[in-house]
Amino acid sequence: MTVALSASAWSAVDTPIVPIEKKIPMLELLPKGSELKRVSIPRYEKNKISHLLTAEKMRIKGDDEIAGFTVNIYLYNKKGDKTHLFTNEATYYLSSKKAVSSQKTILKEKNITAEGTGLLLDTISKKGFLQGPIQTTIRPAKINK
Repeated sequence: MTVALSASAWSAVDTPIVPIEKKIPMLELLPKGSELKRVSIPRYEKNKISHLLTAEKMRIKGDDEIAGFTVNIYLYNKKGDKTHLFTNEATYYLSSKKAVSSQKTILKEKNITAEGTGLLLDTISKKGFLQGPIQTTIRPAKINK
């Protein structure tokens, strides 16, 4: 499994360096409070993308936490179908590989859209909970194409 990090700009705050999980080595160089803009963190399994996390801005909160702002999470299955999650703000915990948000979260798949008040997502198993109340729209697949 390979994890890559790309960022177009960053600014650091004068604080001690925080050790971060070695699977994202670039983050080890950044002190707590550092901010990265336009970040993409893909994860690959057997040379195929399994998920992609993007954020307009990310902040190093501590040795196990990264805060994301304007966050998109794309989960891909083996066929290449994707689930798209969007939230304005989320925290990613490096050791547990979980993303948590207490903000409005939108989930989109091919025929389903759901909107809830928060999210708890395990990025390894690709399973999670959309917190409610939840509004769901189901669009039946076109029968006669």
